Amino acid sequence: MSWRFDGSDALCAVGPGWNDFAQANGGEQCVPAPIGTSLDSIIGDRELSALWAAILSSARSRAGQTLAVGFRCDAPAMRRTVRADILSADGERVEITSQVVAEQARPTVAILDPSIGERAGEAIRICGWCAKVRVDRWVEVEVAVRDLALDDGGRLPPVSHGICEECVIAVTTELGLTPGLPGGVGAARRSVSSTLLPEAARRTS
Repeated sequence: MSWRFDGSDALCAVGPGWNDFAQANGGEQCVPAPIGTSLDSIIGDRELSALWAAILSSARSRAGQTLAVGFRCDAPAMRRTVRADILSADGERVEITSQVVAEQARPTVAILDPSIGERAGEAIRICGWCAKVRVDRWVEVEVAVRDLALDDGGRLPPVSHGICEECVIAVTTELGLTPGLPGGVGAARRSVSSTLLPEAARRTS
């Protein structure tokens, strides 16, 4: 999977596998690809969008140098870790190429199934990096389902995406990004060991 953003952070191209990936993951609304759409419109969450904008900006400032980040991209019945290589060859356009580096099957988690359209109640927030869910703390989705009693057969709540504080700190530290992301989270950066890119992915660098 690959996609490219222009100098103003608008999607300007996608790779040939886009349609198949979108349809296989419940993203039929993204076919055809939303070419010309801004990064913040695609992502929606202010903080997660700001982090990706900072990553794109960093890639432009390091033209010709590939940046690598790892994150979770789970399916309802699969834990999945993805590696993304981010490169700006000309200091303007940025191409992101992703590949799955680890998969682990699990019992299906209905809350993650995008085909379930009839939802109600307050949205639950999922970290777009580590795939944990915010309850009174950030926890794995299976724990959230149990704590929020989402497996009792009732209507599921909608899902929104954001990013947890630990992942903001880890990513900005890993890539040496400038602190000051919205909400003050980026300004709280501290030295931590990033666990976002598994060793198996690092060996492919």
